[in-house]
Amino acid sequence: MSQAYTSFEQLLDAYTVATRNHQVAIAAPAPGVPPFTNQSTVDAMSAQLNELRAKLIAMFNAPAPTGEPFDLERARKGDAIEHAGRPVHFVGVMQCGEVVTENADGLTIYKPEVLYMAPPKMRTVYANIYEIKGDSTRPIGYIYATQEHATLHASIGRALGVAVPMSIPE
Repeated sequence: MSQAYTSFEQLLDAYTVATRNHQVAIAAPAPGVPPFTNQSTVDAMSAQLNELRAKLIAMFNAPAPTGEPFDLERARKGDAIEHAGRPVHFVGVMQCGEVVTENADGLTIYKPEVLYMAPPKMRTVYANIYEIKGDSTRPIGYIYATQEHATLHASIGRALGVAVPMSIPE
């Protein structure tokens, strides 16, 4: 499991410490002094530094949350959740209240405050709208999956609107 950072500042601090440690590890020792560390340790530190750098860039460029605050009951029922605008799969809750999630990178633990319910996926449908026998206050509509179908099936002379796009949840 990788470390979850709840703020940009926290991640920046971790990156700064890792950079400092990496610089010390690769520094050339004085003549006659054995190296500070071996190459495999330096490689592991370089990998950690690259991972932190990627997380730092991703967090800095992360979109603002668009969903509602995290709701444990909804997540347990299977509603989609996200972190930093990216979907994550709810796994469970630890005794301390932190939330365990899974994505392509593996398991990650987050504080609930940094998770959000994913906004519903929307799709566009097209409506033909007609008035009911001279009563334009109570229109009726027929919904079609594509603009072409709506246009094809429209009664042009009677329609108040043809192929009117509408966004609805999937």
